[in-house]
Amino acid sequence: IKYPGLDEVIDNDFDAVVRMLTLARWLKAGRDLDSWLAAMREQLHREADYQREAAMTELMRANIDEFNIASANPLVAFAVPKTHSRYSGDHVLALDYIDGYNVTDEPITALSQAQRNAFGKAMLELFFLEVFAWDALQSDPNFGNYLLQAGESLAGKTPTDETAKKATLALLDFGSVIQFQSEELEALRQVIAGGLEEQDESLVDGLKKLGWLKSDASKEAVESFAGFCKQILEPLREPASLPKEFLNDNGEYHWANSRLIQRAGKAGAKKAASRHFATPSKDFILIARKLAGVFTFIAVLDAEFNGYEIAQKYIARWRKGA
Repeated sequence: IKYPGLDEVIDNDFDAVVRMLTLARWLKAGRDLDSWLAAMREQLHREADYQREAAMTELMRANIDEFNIASANPLVAFAVPKTHSRYSGDHVLALDYIDGYNVTDEPITALSQAQRNAFGKAMLELFFLEVFAWDALQSDPNFGNYLLQAGESLAGKTPTDETAKKATLALLDFGSVIQFQSEELEALRQVIAGGLEEQDESLVDGLKKLGWLKSDASKEAVESFAGFCKQILEPLREPASLPKEFLNDNGEYHWANSRLIQRAGKAGAKKAASRHFATPSKDFILIARKLAGVFTFIAVLDAEFNGYEIAQKYIARWRKGA
């Protein structure tokens, strides 16, 4: 149920935060900032639009159903609640009830390493599905937007009948879904592929196509931004190039021990203090938030696996179709 006066609350709170950041000189006034703030304000209001959220929920449910069918019997299936338009409107969104646990709940943290890895891989694959297979990216990675059910498939058993529980990662809250134009999606895929394959020229070209780097950006700005992008893609690199201090005895990436988000955050803060820093685009902020959320989710699971195979599976498919 939508809180009465929520739109006004969003505007007032947003204006207060902007004033605070501007006074603290964390945001520099100017045309670029005005455009960025307008885009962010629009995104916040979009997240409170229940009619749009209902449509996005059904879109994602169709995508998930298609994936689950195509995957035959995935170790972890995805689920999205069904919307009920008869009971929904501008201020109410009626959905099916889905049971499950938060990623931080004891029944999930107590799962075996293999079981937690399976959920982590499912979350990572979901990101690549959104970027490389669908035209919709859920950009709010709040833990409350996911529910986990550990069924028989994760216990090493074959479900005995249709009513037996399968391991499920349920997705909730699609108010923050971003839909890209085809050109934007291609550029985003180019950035990810270029960053992972050390193709700096392709990476930078993709960043400029997305408007994340200005065409006249200085060499220092280009190198700085490209380096940051490659850093946040660290867990998806080829195993041989992963930092050895973050690998377990089997050569698998230990997501929690890597402290990637903290390291990337410190690096980003240093870059923001540079004279070459420019206000990043709204889409970059949202996608960076999404990636950070995905990686944090996997780290909270204390998962240990390499993301290379998942990333390369979707990049290879994209290259074949490009």
